Amino acid sequence: MKNFDFLSNINGFGKVYGFCDLAEQFQIVNPRISAQNGRLALESFVKIIYYLKNWQLDVSTDLFGMTTDERFVAFIHDDEMMKRIHYIRKVGNDACHDSDNEITRKKSFFLVLNLYYFVGNVMLTWNLIDELPKFDKTLIPGNRQQVSTTMSVTPTTTENIATATTASAETAAAAIPATEQPAAFISTKPTEISEAETR
Repeated sequence: MKNFDFLSNINGFGKVYGFCDLAEQFQIVNPRISAQNGRLALESFVKIIYYLKNWQLDVSTDLFGMTTDERFVAFIHDDEMMKRIHYIRKVGNDACHDSDNEITRKKSFFLVLNLYYFVGNVMLTWNLIDELPKFDKTLIPGNRQQVSTTMSVTPTTTENIATATTASAETAAAAIPATEQPAAFISTKPTEISEAETR
């Protein structure tokens, strides 16, 4: 059992679950791969929100543009959650674009933890899950022998990232039953970290 397994049996979410799962599984053994997949998961879920809300999405808009768009910020309507989103984006960008910034285990841990609550809150907002369990860091594999998946090549070019996240988001959004769109984002507060630790 792993923290993101609540996604594994939801129709249409196989690809985005894969990104989340790799982020968690490699958090300790390879923080850079963890952060790369965390960023892919974040962009996928941001695009899922855009598709479900029927917001026009320009193909040239990058993740920064999507997460700073006034429609997105107003929908999230939570400064702490926005900080968590931008933390994932920044660390993930450093990992994806061969930045000189080191991706430490601490950075990848907070990325995975923040991702867990963002993803979980998306699922709660659209009533795809009934509750989000507290994150359990003891489930994260501590060595390579415990990693149950084979290492896969993670797209790192801007074009490949956009293609991968668009495909995963379209599949997931299409699988969600058409219902009245939620007026507000459900934002639960993690108890494992303080606001200062996410800065």
